[in-house]
Amino acid sequence: MWCFRKKSSGEKIRNPIQGEFFATDAIAGPAQALVRESFQNSLDARLGEQPVRIRLRLADASEALPASSVKALFADAIPHFRAEGNGLRDAPSPDAPCPYLVVEDFGTTGLTGDPTEADPPEIGARKNAFYLFFRAEGLSEKSGTRLGRWGVGKFVFPRSSRASTHFGLTVRHDDGRCLLLGAVTLKAHRVPNEDGIFTPDGMYGSQRADGLVLPMESETALAEFRRTFHLSRLNEPGLSVVIPWVDPDISFNSLLTATINDYFFPILNRRLIVEIRAGGLTARLDHSTLDHSLEKWKSVIGDRPAATVSLARFASRVTDAERIVLADQNMAQAPKWSDALVSPEQLELIKTKLAEGEGISVRVPVNVRLKSHPDQRSHFDIYLKPDAAADGRPVFIRQGIIISDLKAKRARELRSLVIIEDEPIAALLGDSENPAHTQWQKDSSNFRGKYTFGPSVIDFVTQSVSELVGIINRSSSEQDTSLTVSFFSLPTPQPEPTPKPGPTPQPSPTPMPDPPPHIPEPGKNPRLQIQRTVGGFSVRPIDHERFPMRLHVQCAYLVESGHPLKKWNAADFTLQTAPVRIALEGGGTLGDVRGNELWAQIDREDFALNVDGFDTNRDIYVRAIVEEAGNGDSQA
Repeated sequence: MWCFRKKSSGEKIRNPIQGEFFATDAIAGPAQALVRESFQNSLDARLGEQPVRIRLRLADASEALPASSVKALFADAIPHFRAEGNGLRDAPSPDAPCPYLVVEDFGTTGLTGDPTEADPPEIGARKNAFYLFFRAEGLSEKSGTRLGRWGVGKFVFPRSSRASTHFGLTVRHDDGRCLLLGAVTLKAHRVPNEDGIFTPDGMYGSQRADGLVLPMESETALAEFRRTFHLSRLNEPGLSVVIPWVDPDISFNSLLTATINDYFFPILNRRLIVEIRAGGLTARLDHSTLDHSLEKWKSVIGDRPAATVSLARFASRVTDAERIVLADQNMAQAPKWSDALVSPEQLELIKTKLAEGEGISVRVPVNVRLKSHPDQRSHFDIYLKPDAAADGRPVFIRQGIIISDLKAKRARELRSLVIIEDEPIAALLGDSENPAHTQWQKDSSNFRGKYTFGPSVIDFVTQSVSELVGIINRSSSEQDTSLTVSFFSLPTPQPEPTPKPGPTPQPSPTPMPDPPPHIPEPGKNPRLQIQRTVGGFSVRPIDHERFPMRLHVQCAYLVESGHPLKKWNAADFTLQTAPVRIALEGGGTLGDVRGNELWAQIDREDFALNVDGFDTNRDIYVRAIVEEAGNGDSQA
């Protein structure tokens, strides 16, 4: 039965607002909020080393339950659903069908703890997950490497229901008990023909003499509930949550998109398996099927996740021996990026790999100091790969959950991941997160004043990609005859604006922000510049001192994913055949021309290499390497 309590005299009116924590621009809608929060709760409750399996079953439209199937279940609650001022904007009608969503996890502990406990356990006492899930708000015992902190993540369940209602059926791993409890979260409200004001919370269960609502354990009641909502759980430990009158914005497509975008990393790392069913549509996402699903559902999720997942798969395969480990920080000072963190040998390796379109893995040591505690050495990892189609925005993942709204500078035409797994730095950043886990906030009540140099550590991690790329850029600005002139495509030249008559503009008092960091582009190399021409490109000198030299040029059409040079095909073009034309003017001699590559001997500063005849509807990617004439023959 449903039990609602009336407000006592003098008791404060309370209207819950916890659901508003998830109404942010960084969360696309109710499906993403539900997936982000429910999955992290399940991962935090992981039992042993086995993967967590989550089953999402959406019953909408033709699969919705007829009103007659749920009439008895909600008979006591309908007057409260229909009460004025209860906060429901689209309250369900007692005669309408009931679409619903089931979220079940397996391989987890279930909601352990004493279900008869009416007050929070004392500090240091055994954790009571059942109490925290059903009887507490804003209260959490999670810390350290746990994903959640605020104790409000469970509010995504009522927030996803038009009736602000959810049920939890749990089987506990420690005692095997199966318990069922329901909850509705409204605003304080009045019910017609009833005296007084009802408090926001209603519970479905068996009411004790003192008013505490206990979970139902009757096998008859449990079997009926399983049958009504088609639960797959029998005796397996874990939690099954039922959301009746599910938000119509939650669909198969939105659940699938949120799962792939937000939890691809634990799926790749075999910590998570997700099954989604809605109507005749099904998807199973695990480490072996993820790539196939990305291709199958491309029309739903788009192309972007595939490239990020590809980089994440590279990250999951990197061994410790393959990582580039930067220098340690001074433990007595706040962490700070500097050129000294990367050795010359490491810089050369990084630049070579990026120039060849390969991924790199960089481990960044960092020190973490809880106030009044000794320093802890920790680290996080950066993964970079050239990708002309990338928007340059780094993806930050703290122990499987994506932190999606960080103000990090972009690194153009680079795809990047920043992965935080090590416990000390993961705990620090987790303490700084907002309830929706989308930001690291220096003034968070869970974080402020807790760590020495805490805000500096957040900045150090947040800007890590742009700072690392800046170090590479500064290194590449020095003359180095073995460096690549351009890793990426030629920029489209913009016409000079025509001056308009009028008063002389005054300098702006506010300085313009620095452009986003990027790997060196055409025109930035001290020896050569590459310019776009109609249907092609030209290579001309900047440095007038070091001649003779040998020039090696490669080119290809840009592609949506992968490195253009590796995707070049002779069906696109070959430099030695029409309509492509090559002209070397001034002091130089054209050498070998093969496929998409050419070599030239350059003797004087007045040379100009012009190549055209490409498809004008496609963007061209050019890479040029300068070789000294003395060793050019051995490298060609």
